[in-house]
Amino acid sequence: MEMFPKGWLELAGHGQFIYRNLANWVGLHHEGYWRDPSTPPCPNPSDSKACFHHYKDQRIGINVTYIGDWLGDVISDVKSTIPPSNPILGRPSNACECNN
Repeated sequence: MEMFPKGWLELAGHGQFIYRNLANWVGLHHEGYWRDPSTPPCPNPSDSKACFHHYKDQRIGINVTYIGDWLGDVISDVKSTIPPSNPILGRPSNACECNN
């Protein structure tokens, strides 16, 4: 999960998607991000370069409820795409239920 300060979407341009693009390039699935809504506002909004650095250098707050819900959704989505016969992530097709 990537985390960005408020203002990053407007100022970082395509560079903000570098990790998603790299993951896709090597065949991995990149899922989600958190944009902190509580980052302090830029003191000089007319100077985008200064605002870019202002937002980039901020600490990012964490919304535990949001991240927990998001992570649960991601895990459910990934589990739903795993075939039951996958021997590593699912149950092998020749497995039996044990009643011990």
